[in-house]
Amino acid sequence: MPMANCELTTIDEPVANTWLETVDELLNTRQNGEPLGPTPVGQRKLRVLVADDCQDAADSLALLLKLWGHDVSVVYDGPAAYRAAWTDRPDVLLLDIAMPNLDGYDLAGQLRHLHRFEETLLIAISGYADEIHRRRGTDAGFDHYFRKPIELYALESLLLREKARLTESQRHPARVGLPTR
Repeated sequence: MPMANCELTTIDEPVANTWLETVDELLNTRQNGEPLGPTPVGQRKLRVLVADDCQDAADSLALLLKLWGHDVSVVYDGPAAYRAAWTDRPDVLLLDIAMPNLDGYDLAGQLRHLHRFEETLLIAISGYADEIHRRRGTDAGFDHYFRKPIELYALESLLLREKARLTESQRHPARVGLPTR
């Protein structure tokens, strides 16, 4: 399978930390300074599906999500994402918008029309940041829309809230509702 052409962003200004120091910091601490660790007793791991035709981006994000303690599957196109979503029933789908064959908008729309994905958290990840694309994402059924590069602390916070919501819904099914859009 040919790899998608991924755009790289370059920074011409010197940065305070080296790339390795920054990655090490992100992988080993949370925004509040607490170290990463195993999933606490009584909380389940999130099942996360990452779909992006840029294999390097998908694999990098999947690695980080695994280090955060989630069960992660990765696919590289829309049809494979649909099949994996149907088979694996993830709690969260992180979908690139501009995938060939079946883009993220159409995939989200198809999944939202199925009862089994009503409570699934759908997150768009895209290089498109304008209001038209964001609105189109909302119309397709996405709960959240992240512009690439993803703000990692915001993503982790969102995933931690979803994990807490699902943990609470297991304890008290009638009291916990659908995620807000």
